[in-house]
Amino acid sequence: MNHGSNAINSQRDTIFISHATPEDNEIAIWLASRLENAGYNVWIDKNELTGGEEFWDDIQGILTNKTVKFLSIISNASINKKGVKDEISFALDIERKNNLSEFILPIKIDENVTVPINLGRKNYIDDFKTDWGTGLERVLNFLEKNNVPRSNISNLGDLESALRKNVIKLEKGNETIMSNQFKIRLPEYVFLYEKSATAKELPKNHEYYEYPVREFAGKLLSFLEPEKINSIVGSQQLVLSAKYKSGDFINGQYKIHAVNSKDEDIDRVIKTLISKTFDMLFNSKGLKNIYWNHTCDWWFPNNLIQDNKIYFTNYYDKKTYRVIVGKSKQYVWHFCFRYRIKNSNNNFYIEISPRTIYTDEKDVVIPSDSKLNRLRISRTKTWYNEKWRDLLIGFMYWLNNGNNIAINCGDDNNLLCSWKPEFFSSEIKIPEDKLTNNDGDIQDE
Repeated sequence: MNHGSNAINSQRDTIFISHATPEDNEIAIWLASRLENAGYNVWIDKNELTGGEEFWDDIQGILTNKTVKFLSIISNASINKKGVKDEISFALDIERKNNLSEFILPIKIDENVTVPINLGRKNYIDDFKTDWGTGLERVLNFLEKNNVPRSNISNLGDLESALRKNVIKLEKGNETIMSNQFKIRLPEYVFLYEKSATAKELPKNHEYYEYPVREFAGKLLSFLEPEKINSIVGSQQLVLSAKYKSGDFINGQYKIHAVNSKDEDIDRVIKTLISKTFDMLFNSKGLKNIYWNHTCDWWFPNNLIQDNKIYFTNYYDKKTYRVIVGKSKQYVWHFCFRYRIKNSNNNFYIEISPRTIYTDEKDVVIPSDSKLNRLRISRTKTWYNEKWRDLLIGFMYWLNNGNNIAINCGDDNNLLCSWKPEFFSSEIKIPEDKLTNNDGDIQDE
C-alpha cells in the first residue's frame, strides 16, 4: 500500500484543464465555468486566453502541488500542440511518481480524433462530440466518484473576469426566473388491455409502439380509450381488461396486477406513456425528429409555417415573433428541441431544452455530430437568454394558439399541458445584454 499517494491527494484540490489555444477556448471556458459553478476549484490557462503569457514553471507548480484531476481536451487541434503534449507528459510523470489513481481524464471533442498513444489505455469521455450537457454530466459523475473536493461557493465571477467579457456574470439580488418546465395533468383514466379470444398473442413490435401504449404485467397499459387504441392495432383487436383513475393506479393500484413491481417501475412506464403522448402530438403538428444515441431531437422543417415565423405573446406579455428556420451561410438552421418527462411527488412536468439543428436546402440533417456541434456554437453563441426564452415560449404558444395544450387520447381522456412555464424565485441575478432587435428576428445571412 502506498501511503504517500493518500497524503499527496489530501493536498490536491484543483482540476487542471489542458486544451488547445485558441482553437478549443470555447469548450474549455464552458467546461471550466460549469465546474466552478458546481463548486470545484478549476485551473485554466487564463493569461493565454486573454493574450498574456503563462510561464511553464507556473504550470509545473500547479500540476505538481495542486492538481487533483487533469482533464485533457483531445481535439484535432490539441494533438498537434507542443504545449498540450508537454502538459500531458508532465501529468503522466506526476501520476506515475505519486501512484495517483485516475489522475488523467481524456475528453474527446472531435469525431475522428485519435487519443494520443500515451493516453491510449485510459478510459475517456467522448459525449462532448454530440452533446456538451451529457459530457458535463459524465465529467461530474467522474469527479464525484473520485471524491474530488469542492466547496459550496462558486468562483464563476473570478473565472469570468480573467477569461472574457461575455461569459455570464452573477450578482446578488432577487429575480424571478422562467424555467423550461411545463406542468402536465395526466389523462383522467389509464386502461389495461388484453388480447381478444381470436388473437394468438398481444401485438409486439407493432406500430402501436409509437403511441402511448406499453406492455405491463402481461397486458397493454395505455392512456388511449378502447376505440382509439383498436384503430391503431388494427386486426389484433384488444379487449378492455381494467380501467383506473390515473392517480389511483400510480399510487398503488398497479400492484393488483404486478405484485412485485416497485414505484420506480410504474414511474418509468408512466413517463414513457406521457412521452409517447407528446410524440403523438409533435407528429400530428408536422415536426420531424432525429435520434442520437437514445435521445431524440424534434425540429421544424422548412416552410412548415408561413414565412418560418411564429407570432406569439412573449415573456414580457408583448406581441412579437421569432424566425424558427433561417439560412446560415451554406446551411439552413432550424429551431429544434429535446425533452424529458419529470416526476416530483407524482406531479409531472415536461422539461424542454431548445437547440438548433442544421440541414442542407432539402432538409437533410448534416450527418457529422462534431460538425453540428461546431455550427451550433458558432451560430448561437450570441443568442442571449431572452432569445432562447422567446423561442421556447413561441413554440409552446404555437402548439395550441396560446391555449393550454390538450392531447386527445379518446373522447373524454385528454392529457393537458400548460403552454406557460413554471417560474421560480432566485436570490442571484444574471444581468444580460439585450438583443438589438427585441421585436423579432432579422432573417439570417
